[in-house]
Amino acid sequence: MPTTKGMTCSYNRDSRTQQEDFAHSLDTLLECIDATVEEGGEQYSIVDYGCSLGANSILAMSRLIQYVHANKSITRFSAYHNDLPTNDFNRLLKNLGSSTHDYRNIPDCQVFVQLLPSSFFQQVLPDQWVDLGFSMAAVHWLNRIPPGNYKNAVFLSDVNEQAEADLLDQAAKDLQLFAKARTREIKPGGLLFIGGLASKVGSSGGRDVSTAGLFVVVKNILTKLVADRLLSQEALNDFVFPVVPRTGEEFLKPFMTGELSGDWDCLHCSIEEGIAVNYSAYKKHQDVKRYATEYTRFFRSFSEVTLLEHLFARGARTMNADELCDLFYARFRQAIETSPDEGVFRHTVSNIVMQRN
Repeated sequence: MPTTKGMTCSYNRDSRTQQEDFAHSLDTLLECIDATVEEGGEQYSIVDYGCSLGANSILAMSRLIQYVHANKSITRFSAYHNDLPTNDFNRLLKNLGSSTHDYRNIPDCQVFVQLLPSSFFQQVLPDQWVDLGFSMAAVHWLNRIPPGNYKNAVFLSDVNEQAEADLLDQAAKDLQLFAKARTREIKPGGLLFIGGLASKVGSSGGRDVSTAGLFVVVKNILTKLVADRLLSQEALNDFVFPVVPRTGEEFLKPFMTGELSGDWDCLHCSIEEGIAVNYSAYKKHQDVKRYATEYTRFFRSFSEVTLLEHLFARGARTMNADELCDLFYARFRQAIETSPDEGVFRHTVSNIVMQRN
């Protein structure tokens, strides 16, 4: 069972952090396009692996098409948006039609749009089909939650040694599947950008896990729900939030070693500080209620589907799963309003560009 069926309908509105993270990495990707893409090609194919409801995907696709068109004199493009079959692709198409970034309106350009409802852990297009693939804020999601007793440790940053090994092993297997599929799809000379939550290696050699502070707040709320006899301890023991922020070495390993060794060159790899958009805004406007509301909406937009299906639907005791979910996010908002400097979305992101040999 996939760890998420997609984002909530508010994701377009509440995903500015993800948008800012990609914008921060865009210059690096454009420099790689400058260095590797030949002028005057007949057609250029671009794929977003993990497009969600489309707002960020459409903006990114528009910027890339405009840049390649203006700087490489290419006039015909194929734009592919890929996500799970459960993603709301109808909403994506509506968003494209109403967006000021509708790339179909770029002058002197022909752009053909296609939707790819399939997991990116498998091949989604024919061999040697893609000129540029990109994935932002998607590859950190696991394909499945490894079975185990997580004992209230709801995130990678807090699990025991065995659980950490299981999660990292699952993450490695997942990225290997992703890398194999992209190796088949991307043309020789083509590019792949990977952006997602990442971990830095600390001075002592340990893992500095991205967003760890957020999940301290989450753990405290879930533990209190168990104490209030609203959530079963058994369900919480079996749950861990299925996101693994990888280190730079972990991102590169499946592309540069083993059976794919020699198939890729790494043009750029860095792990950089992300922008906590809501918190940065709060430090300026100082309206704690507004911050708590906006931060809760942001967190809920990417977490609700997973928490509902993998935790609340299994562990709700005296109320139904939807009611328990609403109560959880109400308590999250209260916790942030009470202690706005706790649980800040401090995160690091990968900025990786690979070229297919």
